[in-house]
Amino acid sequence: EQRSHTPSRRRVRRSGPPPCPPDDPAWSPDGKTIACSYTGAIRIDKTGGYHVDTSLAGFYLMDADGTNLRRKTSADIINPSWHPNGDSLLFSLPYNWAILKADTTFDSVIQLTEFDYYVDASWSPDGKEIIINGLWIMNSDGSDRRRLIDGSAPSWSPDGERIAFAGIVDEKFGLAVYNLRDSTA
Repeated sequence: EQRSHTPSRRRVRRSGPPPCPPDDPAWSPDGKTIACSYTGAIRIDKTGGYHVDTSLAGFYLMDADGTNLRRKTSADIINPSWHPNGDSLLFSLPYNWAILKADTTFDSVIQLTEFDYYVDASWSPDGKEIIINGLWIMNSDGSDRRRLIDGSAPSWSPDGERIAFAGIVDEKFGLAVYNLRDSTA
């Protein structure tokens, strides 16, 4: 039996700026909040020229129904990742190549580590460790940073015991799984 899908005509509400699509949306673990960054809007003038309006740039949180949009900082934040309990976020700063951690009020922002290249990080399912592009792992406070294996695009298994990644294993490039229990890929 074939099923067809009819898109919903329900409109999602939005509470004010930003006036164009945000970047890097991330759902909170409880599904009540969405985090996103916004780098600015392209404005085209009458002559066909353009400029980027960054007056609304920054990092935002909004309720899942599109209401209560609030800018937490004007900093250019990328790749937000919620802690499993929803009390904090990991993120990167472009051109700084650092991993930072902030509480949801952004009253406390801590730099956990810095790299010489672009980094993306995500929490382990229990929130005790962080995995970073290049397959580095560290404790949630930034301590004990260590390289597991060369690879990219890591993703935790739901039980936190394995990490799927793209990389070269046995002289072949592809998708692989690193087992944290016995340190094998």
